[in-house]
Amino acid sequence: MSAPAISHSEDGLYDILHRGSSAIETAEDRDSKFPDLGNIIGQGYTNDYTMPTLSGWKPFFRREVISIPDIIFEQYNRTECFTQMGLFAEIQRAWITVDNRLFLWDFMSEQNFQAYEELKHTITCIKLVRPRESVFVDDIKYLLVIATTQDMLLLGVSIDSTTRDLSFYHTKMQISIGGIGVNCIEATLDGRIFFSGRQDSNLYEFVYQSEEGWFSKRCAKVNLTASSLGDLLPSFMYQKGDKEFIEQIAIDDSRKLLYTLTNKSSVVCYKLEKKGIQRCVHYSYRSMLSQAQMLNASSVLLDPRFVKLVSIVPIPSYESQQIYAVVITSSGCRLYMRGGRSTSPYFQKADFADPQSAYPSTLQITHIRFPPDQTTDNKFTQRQNATGPFMTNVSQMNGPQNSDVGKPVKPLQCNSLSTMFTPGLFFAFTPSSQNDGDLLFAAAPEFGKIANLQNSGNQLMLCESAMFLPIEGYVQGIICLNPSKQSNELVSQFTTPAPVFAILTNTGVHIIVHRRPLEILMSAIRVGASLTSGVDSQVRTFFESCGRAEGCATCLGLVCGLRDSAARENGQSYFGSSKSTQPELIDIAKKYYIEFGGKTFIDQSRYNSQQDVPSLEFVRLSGRHDGLASCISRLVRWFWGQPVVTREDGKNVFKLNADTSLLLTVQSHLLSLYYFLDISRNHIEGLAGPDHFAGFSNTSDEFALQAEHRALHALITVLKHIIEGISFVILLNDSTFGRFNDIVSTIAPPTQEACMKLTFGKLFTSKEGRVVAKELVNTLVNRQLASGDSIDTVSQILRKKCGSFCSADDVLIYKAIELLWKARDALDADDRASLISNSFDLFKKAARVFSLDDLKDAVKEYKSLGAYDTAVKLILHLAATQDLKDIAFSYMADGQPEDDPRKKIFDFRIACYELVFSIFEEVESLPFEESSKASISVHDILKSSKDELFHTTFYDWYISKGMTERLLDIDSPYIQSYLERNSGSSLSLASLLWQYYAKREMFYMAALVLLELALSAFPISLEQRIEYLTRAKGFGNCHIPSSSRANMNKIMHQVVEYLDVASIQDDLLIAIKNDARLSKEQKDEVVSALDGQILNISEIFNKYADPMDYGEICLSIFQASGYAGIEVVRRWERIIQQTHDQALHLYTGASIVENVSSVLRKLTIRFSSQENVFPVEQIIALAEKYAYEYRDEESKEGWVPDTFTSAGVSHEVVFIVLNQLYDRREKPWQTKEALLYLILDLTHLLKSWCELCIKGGLSSTDRPNFNVSGVLESIEKYKNLLVNDTSSNSQRCKKELQLLENTIREEC
Repeated sequence: MSAPAISHSEDGLYDILHRGSSAIETAEDRDSKFPDLGNIIGQGYTNDYTMPTLSGWKPFFRREVISIPDIIFEQYNRTECFTQMGLFAEIQRAWITVDNRLFLWDFMSEQNFQAYEELKHTITCIKLVRPRESVFVDDIKYLLVIATTQDMLLLGVSIDSTTRDLSFYHTKMQISIGGIGVNCIEATLDGRIFFSGRQDSNLYEFVYQSEEGWFSKRCAKVNLTASSLGDLLPSFMYQKGDKEFIEQIAIDDSRKLLYTLTNKSSVVCYKLEKKGIQRCVHYSYRSMLSQAQMLNASSVLLDPRFVKLVSIVPIPSYESQQIYAVVITSSGCRLYMRGGRSTSPYFQKADFADPQSAYPSTLQITHIRFPPDQTTDNKFTQRQNATGPFMTNVSQMNGPQNSDVGKPVKPLQCNSLSTMFTPGLFFAFTPSSQNDGDLLFAAAPEFGKIANLQNSGNQLMLCESAMFLPIEGYVQGIICLNPSKQSNELVSQFTTPAPVFAILTNTGVHIIVHRRPLEILMSAIRVGASLTSGVDSQVRTFFESCGRAEGCATCLGLVCGLRDSAARENGQSYFGSSKSTQPELIDIAKKYYIEFGGKTFIDQSRYNSQQDVPSLEFVRLSGRHDGLASCISRLVRWFWGQPVVTREDGKNVFKLNADTSLLLTVQSHLLSLYYFLDISRNHIEGLAGPDHFAGFSNTSDEFALQAEHRALHALITVLKHIIEGISFVILLNDSTFGRFNDIVSTIAPPTQEACMKLTFGKLFTSKEGRVVAKELVNTLVNRQLASGDSIDTVSQILRKKCGSFCSADDVLIYKAIELLWKARDALDADDRASLISNSFDLFKKAARVFSLDDLKDAVKEYKSLGAYDTAVKLILHLAATQDLKDIAFSYMADGQPEDDPRKKIFDFRIACYELVFSIFEEVESLPFEESSKASISVHDILKSSKDELFHTTFYDWYISKGMTERLLDIDSPYIQSYLERNSGSSLSLASLLWQYYAKREMFYMAALVLLELALSAFPISLEQRIEYLTRAKGFGNCHIPSSSRANMNKIMHQVVEYLDVASIQDDLLIAIKNDARLSKEQKDEVVSALDGQILNISEIFNKYADPMDYGEICLSIFQASGYAGIEVVRRWERIIQQTHDQALHLYTGASIVENVSSVLRKLTIRFSSQENVFPVEQIIALAEKYAYEYRDEESKEGWVPDTFTSAGVSHEVVFIVLNQLYDRREKPWQTKEALLYLILDLTHLLKSWCELCIKGGLSSTDRPNFNVSGVLESIEKYKNLLVNDTSSNSQRCKKELQLLENTIREEC
């Protein structure tokens, strides 16, 4: 059984969440596009610094000084030969070598003093490195590489996580290095060890492995640069001081590069190959100076006579893709080197965009950063300038400007300890002129200013805040205790502590902390109270420096609790011990977030008020919005885009892909932020509701404020969901409710895959994330139920801590689920029925949050309990509840258009109804007794439903199952409208509709539907259309209400007309099928055109009947159309001639005359009642003429009058027509022969007429009319013509006439 899911009414919420998450991702993208160091510095030189005079604004401060223990001083005083000091950042130890002894001291705890005294020779160099993988046991986390005058060895180091005590392991890995005088040791992160010495210029590698090989030892010394020509020359050939050797080795693990700096200020860059190295670039100091001259950066501070290179610092790829390294001169200048590629084939192979394959073929000085004068800090102490009452912007006199050439300066005298740390933090040490010790010059980029330059579209430049800090004693080493790979401290300050540095001198360890914008703002607020300008001035200057958005983001950083972590890092000495200052700090940060955030406005540079419609794209949101988005983005960015779930390699074990303690820390910060925004919403412009929009005289301002409200509301909504989402994933990871792996592994595999692809951001803000979350909640609840535990505990926690993942409706569903589980085990039928009924009531109340999957699970449970009727009721209720406005039905009624937002809810409801149909089928398949009872219950529910869309879908389902006829038995108010609505698109439903009407004695509607069917575009044969018309004609004779009779008559008139035309079309179709003149292809083409829709009668005649010479069909067309023109006689004449020709060429078993007679008889019978197509006088005349012209011995005498009289034409009519022919004597009846032929036919006609009249058994009404006088007169006329004719035919004719005359006189 599933947990509740997403309601379709929540779509608006996900639009808001998408808007808010997009703002967060935009802020994250903006942070990720912070300009590269190479773009910031550009080409050229700079020598200006911001030198704060107020201590709180300085980029660094000394947090504490830890004195060296007396025991170390005692060892130091016992020095017999050689001593060195330094720091190991990885284990936070200070070290000192005294001849052959090594001492380590945990300076952070000021205890754990340890010594290693097992060496025979004086230690010359020492380095702590990480070992190569799989070489040593897991306990060895580090290696001490110790170089003496004679050998170099590896000493394994492990550290106790509780006591922080060190343990040493003898690795038995040792190489001879006599004669090298090792002075430099460096190692890569993967454990490769490189070293060099003062006695030669070679670079060596300490190669080691776990086991000896056939051709290799466990460890060895490899000379990586032995081919150098200088190494081949005898040592006596060098004059003193001419020997070049390596003073520093520096490694860039991000690019797999190694740099060496020699005592002659030359830089060599090597690429680290899998085995060995390959030289890429050699860059001498004089080449650098030549490049500096091209940058117009000539200065005495670069004079090679007095200045040398003392340090090289690789710039990793995560800090800059363009700048590869920085070299530092003894005068404190920083020379930034950009890597480049040559056109050589080798270097074209590597992908320069890939940091690990970006091996440079050239290094060029692209920017020179000159230092300030040592007197600067004092020289400008009292100076007031444009940067503010507490800042000094220094352009030094020792720069390359022409006006400054020759002016006396006091340059720095930097040593080899000068260095840089990410992100661009510079430390230089020079002898102090005021005390017995060194002076620290420290500079840090002003990221706020740089970001402000970028966001405002101004030219980028390197902005640095710098300071001088006296150091007691002489500096021996410097390390960063918490190194970071974050190159943008605007981002890192929200998730990581401030960088802390340890500087070792011969008297102690100085802990130096870097102030980032977050700490600087705290300082500004703290010191502002003691200044006459006040806090307002200090904070305003901070906002002006970094911009409104960044200023607001920093204020929110203080509000959400980051001040506490900073305070812990910086110590009480910085903030003081009074706790009352913290609430004041928060209140001040809140105040300036609200007041200094600026206003939202419409960008007039892009918006034309007279042409453009106000749109969000024209609105520039305030710094409050952008600052809030940046604050949230920076707090969550470390997990926002990460998958929620990971699977261990090679195992089917799922793990939460985040540290829950870090998630809780972020959640705490976000909660503080949310509470502040929620409480202050009425004071923050744009965050208050619509009531605060009134009163604007300018509609543009009102629109801009509405856009601000919309954006801020979205961010706060996302903020709330992130807080609840963190609670949700922590709950899943809580062992109280089962292991995280057990929960995830229980869900369906597709959901598991979706879960592994789903990021935290998507889980918190997307609909897809909520679907996965509901599946996880479902699994969690089911596990609780399966274990027999109540779900009250887990549901209460879900509702309290993550309400958006578990609402009040969700709790109702959980309760309903629990009732169903109890119903399974209930033995009493009444108890089971009660539990089922109660669960249904709870489901009804929470129906709006149901998903389809949840519904399926609920239905499955009800079916397992035999509660089919309850399942159907729940389905129908859910479908109606999630579409209260019935938009799905309107979508269906509109024809289901594509890309319509209503389609989603329509599909959902259809899917619900399909569950009903599955239940219906299941009920039908049950045993008879059980099926009968369940079927009645289900049918009663279906019939009582008032959901028209359901009824429509139900009827569709009936049809799909081949049960169309059963629709006629349904007594529902929706069946008629269903049939009427769908009859236009479905032939079967249209046929069903007229039957529905006929069954309910709605004969007029039935006839109308049949007529429409006959005329429709459905693929119906002509025969079927004629049937429809015939049925419609039959309904015309049925009893109908008198009010409908007039309409019925009108319909019948149309039916008869169309039926006549359809009959003609059918005759034509038959004729074409039987026409031997046409090929099969021609027949198929014509048949396909005719065996379908009823055509226009003119089209039938002009396109088919007339061109194909179908005479009888043409006559039918004339009959139907009422045509009575000359074409009718011509068509009869053509029929006679056509029949003659066919009989002449085709043997039919009858004579030609018989064939013609048969056709005439048939046509006369068919058309004699219609005068327009059967002009009797003309037709008989045509036949008689044909008979005379084609007379032969086989022709039967009088066949023409016999043909017509046998077809129903009266003897009298035929006599009149023939007699008129005789009287008129028109062609061809002018000759005696023709008249004789005509008299013979007349004689034959009169004989049959007379015989019929005198025939017995006929009544007076059936006896034909016989005009005795007229006939006798005509006989006399014929006899007179034959008086002088002596031919046999004439004599025979006279005889017959005389006999006929006698018979008439006697019998008639």
